[in-house]
Amino acid sequence: MTLIYNESSQHFIMDLQNLIPHKTSRGDPIFSELDAEFATIYYTRSRARPKRIKIRRWVDRELFLVGVTIWACEGTRTRPYELEVTNSSETIAKAFVQLLQQLRLSSYVTLRVHAPKEGYETYRRYWRKTLGTYRFEKPITTESRGREIRHGIIHIRLYGAIIQELFRYWASILPQLLQRLHGNGFGS
Repeated sequence: MTLIYNESSQHFIMDLQNLIPHKTSRGDPIFSELDAEFATIYYTRSRARPKRIKIRRWVDRELFLVGVTIWACEGTRTRPYELEVTNSSETIAKAFVQLLQQLRLSSYVTLRVHAPKEGYETYRRYWRKTLGTYRFEKPITTESRGREIRHGIIHIRLYGAIIQELFRYWASILPQLLQRLHGNGFGS
């Protein structure tokens, strides 16, 4: 894994070139076409042609590790074509969206708010302002059960089988990445 110190941001940036899996979770080969700034990633199947994606190769190391950790802990894995993180924390939602922006995956993002029926618009405006102007899907509205979640729950979704394959792979190698970056102990 290649790391470069970025003087202007005072952070390490890392090259994702060697963090692209060679096979999908189903065993299909993954192909990547690289240039200096981006990687175009795709795979083929006998019955389907998942969409190619183009991601930025160089990303902030800490943001990458935090974003992948968020998905590993808070993400859903039920549908092979969908990546989703659900949370009520502004900090967690912002960090995950920042990683998606840095990877240049923002165009795939849709948001869905889960909130009480009364006041839904207030929740939607809050998340739009907090995370940026993304597309919103039909809300999940419920009756309040007495437990108040300050701004509702936000579902951050991306549709794309290859996107989920990348995050699935990155989450599976997260312990090795952390060990490689920080030595044998996390405090080293």
